[in-house]
Amino acid sequence: ESIDPARAFSILRDRFADYSDFTFVIAGNVDLTTLRPQVERWLGALPASGRIEQWRDVGPPFLAAPVTKVVRKGKEPVAQQVVLYSGPADDTSDDDAVAADAVGSILETRLLDALREAMGATYGVQVSASLHSLPRASYVVTIAFTAAPAQVDSLWSTAQAIISAIRRDGPTAAEVATYVEKDRRDMEVAVKTNDWWVGSLVEQVEASDPIGEVTGWSERLQRLTPARIKSAAHILLDPRNIARFVLLPEAGQ
Repeated sequence: ESIDPARAFSILRDRFADYSDFTFVIAGNVDLTTLRPQVERWLGALPASGRIEQWRDVGPPFLAAPVTKVVRKGKEPVAQQVVLYSGPADDTSDDDAVAADAVGSILETRLLDALREAMGATYGVQVSASLHSLPRASYVVTIAFTAAPAQVDSLWSTAQAIISAIRRDGPTAAEVATYVEKDRRDMEVAVKTNDWWVGSLVEQVEASDPIGEVTGWSERLQRLTPARIKSAAHILLDPRNIARFVLLPEAGQ
């Protein structure tokens, strides 16, 4: 209710009043001879006054200590908990990004095996791990569980042991091989789509990284080792940089 529509419209008009420092990415089965005059006509005619802008980081600071927050809301007899690991990253290179993704994928498989199949105690587990160079070099690992309310704490206790193990010992060679094979299959499909090319090229432009590196995904998978993933897990799963949020039904439900 506090949003001012007039202010929102003013921001929109300001954003699209000057295209001086815009970068356009076009991907697809196009003929450059046909495309060039279209770009010159439609993009070249956009308003530009030479405005150059600098962004600033308005995000929250990194965690200074572990955080736990429990909220009771709703009546459905299902509990949700989200665990976040986040902090500064020393390196956000493409190789490190692949290692981070591998940490998330392998950890998710271990948690699913232990919590859902072995204990029969969770309705679902999702894990993602990523590195970010903007607005600051950082990492984020997200672990989300859905389960019965009575199992929240026992699930987290078991999950902590699994997280500690991969952080301490790293993955097995078989786990790395499985991840590489799956990721390679996924990439072989993804590179045939315009969405992948647009997204990948935009990431390179935003990070001021060489455009040519976008095609090096296969070589990066080949360089992935258990030792590299173990090193990534040690950084990404630091228990000092953790925030845990639990949603439980309202009391009496």
